[in-house]
Amino acid sequence: MNYIINEERILFSQLGDEAVIFDKKNNEYVTLNETMFKIFESISNGNSLETIKESLLNEFEVDEETCVLAIESSIKSLVDKEFLLVN
Repeated sequence: MNYIINEERILFSQLGDEAVIFDKKNNEYVTLNETMFKIFESISNGNSLETIKESLLNEFEVDEETCVLAIESSIKSLVDKEFLLVN
């Protein structure tokens, strides 16, 4: 499955190792932690889920199962909030 950023709904800004999303519909800010930011940024760069997983495994000391669960949970949260759209 591929995902795209819902640019009509959100504005995105990086703040160091974290990021902030401004939700235009709800007029509120949402802070992304470092892991969720890396996932969001990778998706915005057009990377596949496999590439995202490999990147996170190389960057963080985490086992593959935990990494996959974190990716799935993060993406579900971003899709539920309509920050990401299924392409």
